[in-house]
Amino acid sequence: MVVLYGSDFYGPVDTWFCVSIAIAYFTYMVMDNCDGKQARRTGTSSPLGMLLDHGMDSVTAVINNFLLQRVMQIGNNYFCLIGLLVSTMPFYFAMLEQYYTGELILQVVNGVDDGSLGYIAFCLLTATYGISYWTQEFSIFGLPPVQLSHLVIYVLFAALAVCTAEK
Repeated sequence: MVVLYGSDFYGPVDTWFCVSIAIAYFTYMVMDNCDGKQARRTGTSSPLGMLLDHGMDSVTAVINNFLLQRVMQIGNNYFCLIGLLVSTMPFYFAMLEQYYTGELILQVVNGVDDGSLGYIAFCLLTATYGISYWTQEFSIFGLPPVQLSHLVIYVLFAALAVCTAEK
């Protein structure tokens, strides 16, 4: 049984955990970008290599999303689902577009580069200021108070809609 509302997802997160996630993701990002560049430069890229690369990226996108939601104290609620969609759907749609058009076209602001740096920054912010940083509540425009991590999800969703709109 899935419980969407509850607070069992909250709890302390150690500083070492946040720093190790940031370091591991940075290492993954560098290695993932280097292997593709090397394959294209030497002419050894193949459909199987691309399938394995993007397949691993798709698995990593989901796992990293859950880690980031834990670090940012998003909780076990509908923001968890929205965050998962905001971070993974653009990737899957970009891969579908690449499959049908034969080329990967990324926007100026994209999740591959900018999102990765944001991911690392969020982990380091939590390591520096603690989880209480994300559980602060803000009231904007007279609306009911909302947690900072949830506000970040709203802003990322809006940025996604603006940056991926047809021009």
